[in-house]
Amino acid sequence: MIKATTGHEAYHEWLDTLIAWSEREHKGLSMTEEQAEDLRALLLLMLQASADSRNDFVIPSEVLLTLHTELEALFLGYEPEFLLPENQRRSQKLAAPQIQRYIQDAVAWIHGAESRGESLSQARAFVRDAFVVSKASVSAWEDKYPDAQNDTLTENRVLSAGRLYRKAAST
Repeated sequence: MIKATTGHEAYHEWLDTLIAWSEREHKGLSMTEEQAEDLRALLLLMLQASADSRNDFVIPSEVLLTLHTELEALFLGYEPEFLLPENQRRSQKLAAPQIQRYIQDAVAWIHGAESRGESLSQARAFVRDAFVVSKASVSAWEDKYPDAQNDTLTENRVLSAGRLYRKAAST
């Protein structure tokens, strides 16, 4: 539950919530719905405060970057980390076109390894870890999508794709 009433207070609570989320991630746990709800509420509070010319609050760049990542995921058909409440997220099956897009992004990440200065084996290991799949699965994906390319992929987007793939695989 948020206590902030100003943009500056909201920002400090935002950071505290992100730290708590990070601690959960280190334990292999996902963000709680309460944390996601707090981040949404704090984001709205910061947006409102920054639009009010009567105060000096400016949204910090890391908040804007996080918002950008969340909106980009949403616009590209991915589930954002916290922007959508849990009850509004859609369940997906592995054969669904969106899940296949996550797999294509994984393959595109591998294909872009050299341009990022890493080896194919490093990129494959990253994908295996992000998607929690075997070497055989990654090889099959590469065979299925030999032309997959995407120059705009980020590490976080591939991690998000892996998380969503795992979620679909477990339902």
